[in-house]
Amino acid sequence: MNVKHMKRPLLSLHGVALTGWLLGMTGCSGLEQMSADEFLAQAEQIAELHSVHSTRFIGATETAAYLEYWTAKAPSGSRKKVFWIPLSELPADVVAQLESGSHPWQR
Repeated sequence: MNVKHMKRPLLSLHGVALTGWLLGMTGCSGLEQMSADEFLAQAEQIAELHSVHSTRFIGATETAAYLEYWTAKAPSGSRKKVFWIPLSELPADVVAQLESGSHPWQR
């Protein structure tokens, strides 16, 4: 896959690393790989409005996609977590959307 041929480039690895660092500075509790079923179920929550938790699509690299999950229910206050999955484990139609610069979980 060549990034030059994409309509809108995916996040660079540096961008994801910077995002991870920033999340760490703001209370991120970890980076967790998910299965395809788990990732897709979590991503479906992007379209839902909740008062005590939220999920947002951070972006994708050439090899992985990332979600940020925030919850206010943690015993020590709010917490953030980043979920990721290799693109090779996602359905082809989802990968095609990510490569085109969009994602199927728009609000």
